[in-house]
Amino acid sequence: RNSGAIGASVPYSQRALEAALAIEDHARIALVLLNLSDTYVDLAQLQMAEDHVRRALEHADKGDIMRWRYAARLQQAFLLLEQERGEEALAALNKLATIEALKPEPRQLARLRILFADAYRATGDIASALVAAEESVAIVEGVGDRWRAAKWSIDLAKLQRLNNKPAEALTAIDTVESFARSGSHDRLLRSALSEKAEILLASQKPAEAYAALKESRDIERRMESREAEAQLWLLSAREEARQARQTITELDERRIVAERRADLNVRVRNAVLLALALVLSAGLYWRNRSVRMALSREVERRTEALRLETSERTRHQKARLDAEEQVRHLQKLEAIGRLTGGIAHDFNNLLTAVNGSLELLKMSAGERLEEQDLQLIEDALSAGNAGAAVTGQLLAFARKKPLQPERFDCVQHVRDISSLLRRAVGERIPLDITLPDENIQVDLDRSQLTTALLNLVDNARDAVGDAGEIVITIESERIGVDRIREIPELSAGDYASIVVRDNGCGMTKEEIQHAFQPFYSTKVFSAGAGLGLSMVYGFARQSDGTALLESSTGTGTTVTLLLPVAERLASRDAAAPTTAESGRLGTALVVEDQNEVRVVACAFLDSLGFETLGAKNADEAVTIIESGANPRFLFVDIVMPGSMNGREFAAWAQKKLPGAEILLTTGYADAFDQGDCPFPVLHKPYRVEELSAYLSARFGDTQND
Repeated sequence: RNSGAIGASVPYSQRALEAALAIEDHARIALVLLNLSDTYVDLAQLQMAEDHVRRALEHADKGDIMRWRYAARLQQAFLLLEQERGEEALAALNKLATIEALKPEPRQLARLRILFADAYRATGDIASALVAAEESVAIVEGVGDRWRAAKWSIDLAKLQRLNNKPAEALTAIDTVESFARSGSHDRLLRSALSEKAEILLASQKPAEAYAALKESRDIERRMESREAEAQLWLLSAREEARQARQTITELDERRIVAERRADLNVRVRNAVLLALALVLSAGLYWRNRSVRMALSREVERRTEALRLETSERTRHQKARLDAEEQVRHLQKLEAIGRLTGGIAHDFNNLLTAVNGSLELLKMSAGERLEEQDLQLIEDALSAGNAGAAVTGQLLAFARKKPLQPERFDCVQHVRDISSLLRRAVGERIPLDITLPDENIQVDLDRSQLTTALLNLVDNARDAVGDAGEIVITIESERIGVDRIREIPELSAGDYASIVVRDNGCGMTKEEIQHAFQPFYSTKVFSAGAGLGLSMVYGFARQSDGTALLESSTGTGTTVTLLLPVAERLASRDAAAPTTAESGRLGTALVVEDQNEVRVVACAFLDSLGFETLGAKNADEAVTIIESGANPRFLFVDIVMPGSMNGREFAAWAQKKLPGAEILLTTGYADAFDQGDCPFPVLHKPYRVEELSAYLSARFGDTQND
């Protein structure tokens, strides 16, 4: 197991188990069964591991061996966690912690605490998980086990990140990184750098995160190189053994020849014993021939076994490499999505300031400007709106754009928009839409589904040119455990499968790898922006589904949308904002960290009849309210620096000013959980008409409605 040949250790453990069973030594039986369980965990055979733990527990009970009984129950809790049965694992650990008959050693106690941390995290109790992880690290540090302390410090940093403590998480990771570098612990250093990248990405530091990810990948390649060298060494050792056996066979043959020559000399010198010598020589010949044939058959048998073993190992290695490549591809898309979402957020703030300033200029100086100047302002506003559409597509890819799901029959919806799809394809290209008789209910954003289908048929139309056809089919599909191995981003259940297939020019393998990335396009520069497929992928992932692409050059392309049926989705309806009592307009407080956006928002509200106050963060807004200001309307950005973000400040202000109307705004939809947000949200970039419509519904007609 230490050399990496984990599967090869199983037969030796089985022999040790048979020997222990023969003498009915329950302590040794329990020990061997627990070691076998660890081996099957490394081989990802969790059911076998669980069966061996159960048998170990039975022998520990028979021998009344508290030490192995404790260890077996600890391993049982670990296996429950590996199978994502968090509640059962937590119950087992609580029962285990009450055992007083055996005082665990510090390392066993530390392992118990880290398992508690995993169980709490699996059940969503991050605070309790953080406490348990800190205790486990403190215990192993106390006994001088620096390696295990570093390993568990990575889990502690992950929990601190989930608990919104990035500074403490980075401190823990830096300590692990220093220890791993000083001791050349590559595997530990790779895990630390991966977690460091996650923390830096969450802290909006993409450049530093990219550097950490790159170093982690370099370490992984170095480790793979060492594993390949070890495999080559094993093959070399087997080849040397084969050559040694061949040498022994040749020596035996030479010995036989020497003996035969000696027999011949004896026959020449002893003519009287010629007949007897011939008989003895013939017998010796046939005996040696049978031995050689037996040896030859054994060599052939072992050579075939080695060939089969090598073939099986190669197949498993290829499957592992394919799975790793798929995971790396998903991680790459996830990292690009996070970076894209951050860029869209900043761009939305810029568009809010630019579009708002243009609208204010049009409102304040519209009558004094020439018609051509007004047209220039209108053109600039149209360009700003086009920029907002681009950020919307970027947010769709990054899965940060808020959806408006509703329950409907996707089969009937495609039937309703079939004429729209046919017009998009054109009259020259045949479009075959095959729909089932059954209803398939889904909870999706209807308009986003329509846009996704239009993007797919538009791409298919460009691919087939003047000759070819496009086929759209819909059917229900059951995704089981076997299929999940191929599509790890999905969970098992029922899905609506929407397939758009064409027989056009197709795509190369390199083009397929980049197809879902934003701004990547195989069309000429003027024919597409490269956001169509990225929007389709983002919509599918944000809807708890996925998009699959199959293509080859010259045969066509097939895009499959797998979207969960309605029964599998929880309601995502956002809480409707309450209507305030109508009355005259008063003071409005704008809380926005971007100075340009804050100035535009204040100008909008001034034009709508409010007296405005501005604050650059929640702390400044709290000071304004506590100094005696009583705003009737609060317009709050969600993502802000300071002690509170926008949502936390809104909750505080609702208690402090129960009669005030609160409206949140953001350019980054992932900054809050839309389904649980009790406040209405206006997304950036917003226009004065949208703000006026909202205020009119709450306060009646505004001054500039």
